[in-house]
Amino acid sequence: MVAVTQNSAGDRSRWRGVLFAVLCLTGIAWLIYHCFPDFHYYATTSLWTDEIYSIHDFSGRGPLYCLLDWHTPNNHMLFNALNTVVMGGATMDPFRARLLTFICVGLTLVIGVFYFGKRGHWLAALLFGWVLIGDNPMFSITLTARGYGMLGLFALLVCILVARCVTTKRHRLLIPLGASVVLGTWTLPPFVFFGGTALLLLFLLRRDWRTLVTGGVSLAAILMIYVPSYLRFWRTASPDTALTVGDFFHLDAPLRMVAMFVPGGNGDSITAVSILSFSALIGLPLLLWWLVNKSSEKHSGESFASACSKQAEALALSLLSLASLGAFGLALIVKGILFRNLAFMLIPMTFVIGDSLSFILEDFQGKAGITLRFAMATLFLGLIVLQTGLHEARRPKFPREAWRNTAAVIESLDLNTKTFFHTGRSEYLDYHLHGPPLTSTDTFDQEAFLAGDLVVTDCGPIPESGIRFEGQKLTGRAIDITLPQLRWDFQRVSFVPPDSKGVASLTVKQKPGTTSQRTFLIDVKLERTANWKKLFVYSPEDDPRKPPKVKWIPASSDHPVQLTEQNVHYVSGQLWEIDLTNGKLDPEAYVTELVVSYYTLVPLPNGPDLMVWCSEESALP
Repeated sequence: MVAVTQNSAGDRSRWRGVLFAVLCLTGIAWLIYHCFPDFHYYATTSLWTDEIYSIHDFSGRGPLYCLLDWHTPNNHMLFNALNTVVMGGATMDPFRARLLTFICVGLTLVIGVFYFGKRGHWLAALLFGWVLIGDNPMFSITLTARGYGMLGLFALLVCILVARCVTTKRHRLLIPLGASVVLGTWTLPPFVFFGGTALLLLFLLRRDWRTLVTGGVSLAAILMIYVPSYLRFWRTASPDTALTVGDFFHLDAPLRMVAMFVPGGNGDSITAVSILSFSALIGLPLLLWWLVNKSSEKHSGESFASACSKQAEALALSLLSLASLGAFGLALIVKGILFRNLAFMLIPMTFVIGDSLSFILEDFQGKAGITLRFAMATLFLGLIVLQTGLHEARRPKFPREAWRNTAAVIESLDLNTKTFFHTGRSEYLDYHLHGPPLTSTDTFDQEAFLAGDLVVTDCGPIPESGIRFEGQKLTGRAIDITLPQLRWDFQRVSFVPPDSKGVASLTVKQKPGTTSQRTFLIDVKLERTANWKKLFVYSPEDDPRKPPKVKWIPASSDHPVQLTEQNVHYVSGQLWEIDLTNGKLDPEAYVTELVVSYYTLVPLPNGPDLMVWCSEESALP
């Protein structure tokens, strides 16, 4: 009878564990579903200045150059060398440039969830996934082609290997641990603040020659990596040089860094979330240590053995907590470190907090412990859904810098000129221009601009005056296409379009049978259109979420031909490009009219604010 009761209790406990795992895995699945569009977005959106610089100056020159030249801290050596092989040259294609980063972030998520899940710490797995991919600022920095995602992977490996070294005392684990520290530092020098501190603390704990040798060999390897330019390395690490202008100049810098990247944080101020994070980083391992010692005093035999195992886990988490604090302390001493260069520190912080919390919850036995675990998982899941479904969903998905978007707009325009004036940083725009030969000029010619013979691209940072170039201030016929971005607010393309080229007449009227004041028909009658390939429609008051619907009405037939959505391209800003080539149309036919059903926020004026012109050039692919 007793055996039957014990089996029943064991079955119930097993089912509760399965339900708990399913609940946490549901949260992880929601996070992956939420971030999948972000993966697609970063695979297609424009690179930003630092990524372009890394590719042009390092990755595009081959792996050997990346590993031997460190004249600037912007060379993240190991990442750039590996990225040379992965992306296959100096390409600016976002997917190929960021592919290695995608792989690293994916591996970090899989390894972390597997490690915690194998030990039944599903709450830690859920928290880990939330921090890694559930917050836009953290996710966006790890997905850039700069090696920050690779740092996160090495940080996780260091945490797992340190924990295993303490709990199992297996000496062979020291080899991959030392390698992870060296490779992480090879990617970015500040990684040694965490990895090196962890190795030092592990030696102080174990005090054996193997750990000492591992630390010594790792240090020697790191010094050898930077031998080709070690003098420059130490100069850039000095607070007296201009290259060290960073964020760690005040004692509150660690709190501000965590506030910038932790879910629900705010990088502009020290938030309660960052204070709680550091409190948990210190307090949870101490609480776990106290619970373990309390348990070991009361029990013996098998329970005591279990308590000893837990004591080793608590010791490992305490070591990683001290290593994290040591990394932030060293960053404050060196001073010249940017927040994004230590963003990977959220990985060990989450590792310590999540694992400690899981161990502590395991100490609560019976129905109370089960209820507490389910309550914590439900709370985390609810916060994740609220944060990703409401807060992050409303966050605008703009590129950090819109160089690729700006180049696409320039190449899509059919204008009388191929001459451009750049207000700043034109070389970053040139990397993305792949169309016909384009001529750049260093001087602004107002007469040429008014005549439609000059296009102005405003691509630089905001000047001290705060004034950006606006063609509309020079002439009402100018079009200013604004491309939003996260840095410097926006980029802008300004030009004067042709005078209704190819357009015989244009009328704007409300769409029949509609009561909304937002739907209008643009009735465009074209000239002989055998050569017209695309039609441009520009209005400063449009809603780009709803493309125009176009009907082609040939003169030889009363039956209109509906152009598909593939024929309507949203260029950017307030500009639409309509592809007039269609397999169903007679290329020799004349056109009676072209009807564009357009969605606008305010009634469209039949005047210069609505501009339409045709092009004889081929449409965008």
